Amino acid sequence: MNLKLNMLTFKEIFQHYGICEQEIEYGGVSGQAEMVVNFFAHKFLCFKKGNGEKTSAISLTEIENSKERRVGNVILKEIGIGLKFGDIIDIKEIEKVCGTPVAIDNDFIDMFRYHYSISPDLFICIGVKEQNNKLVHLEIINDAEVISEIIDFRKIWNDRRIYHVVLDRKQYYKLECLLRGNNTLSKYLAENKAICGYELFKEIVCELKLLKEDGCGIEEYGIPILKTITAQIYCKNEDYFVKQIEAEEFECEEDFVVKFDLEFEGEKNIVSKYTALWEYVQKSGSDFLQLTFEQIQNIINIPIDHSFLKYKKELIQYGYQVNKISMNKKIVTFHKIVTKE
Repeated sequence: MNLKLNMLTFKEIFQHYGICEQEIEYGGVSGQAEMVVNFFAHKFLCFKKGNGEKTSAISLTEIENSKERRVGNVILKEIGIGLKFGDIIDIKEIEKVCGTPVAIDNDFIDMFRYHYSISPDLFICIGVKEQNNKLVHLEIINDAEVISEIIDFRKIWNDRRIYHVVLDRKQYYKLECLLRGNNTLSKYLAENKAICGYELFKEIVCELKLLKEDGCGIEEYGIPILKTITAQIYCKNEDYFVKQIEAEEFECEEDFVVKFDLEFEGEKNIVSKYTALWEYVQKSGSDFLQLTFEQIQNIINIPIDHSFLKYKKELIQYGYQVNKISMNKKIVTFHKIVTKE
């Protein structure tokens, strides 16, 4: 794959846009980054390792509206990758060029990310919208050290325990109100993205502190929703974060992320083609379970396909979650959802 990435620089491509340059760490590797200041900093990023002149990585993420797509597509044209933001992506066609993805995930944003290790010094991540398979994310890394570090860095993130917290409409609205002062967390909540547990509870506790100082009755308004969320993580200590409203410094002893599942009255469970598999996993009672694609086919009587990525969220209500899908080994790993006591 012949990509023109080494000498890429935003300053030459976008002379009519402001370009911000600053020192950052990309997956634990120090270097210089160029970002287009007319957009959120994370949208368009060009990274050079150390003080080098060669581009080590480029990240174009959540490219969805027409203005973002125009800018993103100019970059893609410069690289020579032959893709366009907004186009519907056929993953099977991508695999003909890039091979089988080493990992697939959709845990933290409303898209599927396909990770391809082309060679020791070329790694590509393609993100498509879950609803329509349109290209919205592209990351290219062409430095062996950065690739090694970024993979290790993401493994740490993926190893974080994910807690699924169930809220009804009224509880969800109260949480929305508490997070209104934090644009990032509000956006993540609205888009049903996973939220860092530390940032979530720190924001709620700080907001309740401010409300209390202003003389508001947090015992009726804020404390109940804080206890409701906490109880689904620390099931025997729902006051874990409530106590910190009076503390000088915020503490959170565990590194975890939270996803909110909404449970509305009148909704009915729908039987899907994977229900037999979910029941099989639940009945196993195992904390950790591995099944091959062939075993899964024998359970559900149909071959496993890409739709599995969309249906796997159903497994949460059975007390389990899909931890990893290995396309090379053709194995799916399941983990029991454990509530911390």
